[in-house]
Amino acid sequence: PNTPNWMLGVSLYERDMNKPAAGLMDEIIYLMAAIIVLVLLTVYFISCRISRPVHLLRKGVTMVSSGNLDYTLDIRTGDEIELLADSFNTMTKDLKDHIAVIKKTAKEKERIESELQLAVKIQNSMLPRIFPPFPDIEALDLYAMMEPAREVGGDFYDFFLTGENKLCFCIGDVSGKGVGAALFMVITKTILKNQAMQGNPLEEVFFRANNMLCSDNEENMFVTVFMGMLNIETGEMEYACAGHNPPLISVSGVDFAYMTPAKSIVMGCFEDIPYSSARMTLKPGDTLLLYTDGVTEAMNPKGELFNEERTVQSVNRLLGENMEQLIKHLKQDIHTFADGAPASDDITMLGISIRKK
Repeated sequence: PNTPNWMLGVSLYERDMNKPAAGLMDEIIYLMAAIIVLVLLTVYFISCRISRPVHLLRKGVTMVSSGNLDYTLDIRTGDEIELLADSFNTMTKDLKDHIAVIKKTAKEKERIESELQLAVKIQNSMLPRIFPPFPDIEALDLYAMMEPAREVGGDFYDFFLTGENKLCFCIGDVSGKGVGAALFMVITKTILKNQAMQGNPLEEVFFRANNMLCSDNEENMFVTVFMGMLNIETGEMEYACAGHNPPLISVSGVDFAYMTPAKSIVMGCFEDIPYSSARMTLKPGDTLLLYTDGVTEAMNPKGELFNEERTVQSVNRLLGENMEQLIKHLKQDIHTFADGAPASDDITMLGISIRKK
């Protein structure tokens, strides 16, 4: 049989046909927008949670660096940033305490330096500093100096008249450095002068001075001393040595050489030690130079000592100069040799020369 040909057609608007798909697309778009907004809000919240404490930390650093040590951080995040903030607060407190200690120490140092300056003035005032010391005694050329390694030193020198024509002179070196040595130096110098002014022989002067220095010497300090009694008119001189460096002597303008005084023990160690003296005569043109071991033991940056040989060479080169120039030039030679190296000991010198008539 024949099949009939027929068709069925349906007519729909495109708008109506795409409406479900468009609605689904809108829902997807709205959902994506909502998710993006939510993500952005979450990121913003997390960013603020992280950046705000960091900003506070930066502000704290700025405040502290400007000098506000009372500024503290209050961060409660419950994580490492809170621990960092607590460490920052602890650091600020410790820094404030440390600065307070530094200020206190600086104030104390300033006080000590002020007292040391006073000690320097007192010590300098106790050493004869007016030269020439006896302008009426034309036959005598005398000069002395002391340069401490620190603010105050343990070296000393002294000279004074015990009669019309009798000069007593001495030089000494106390063990140790600083204020303690300076105090012991003052005591030693005072005792020696008091004993010498009584007119006792040098053996007796040293014996009594040593016993006095040994008394209540709990710090076990000691002192080396060389002392002389010179009759300016006749040149006769009595001298004694208590463990001190041997003086240098130039006879009649000839090269300097070391004296050889009798060996004896330093003062302040043992009581009732006998001391001996010797005698010699200084003639016009003779020169006597006393010094402490700060001269021969001056050290240069290489660790070399100025030593006895260089000392003799230096003073022999200076023969013919008056005592002031000789000692000043010898001190300059020592500083030139030291070449800026810090002084290891006090430098003290005392020179006496009998002028030719």
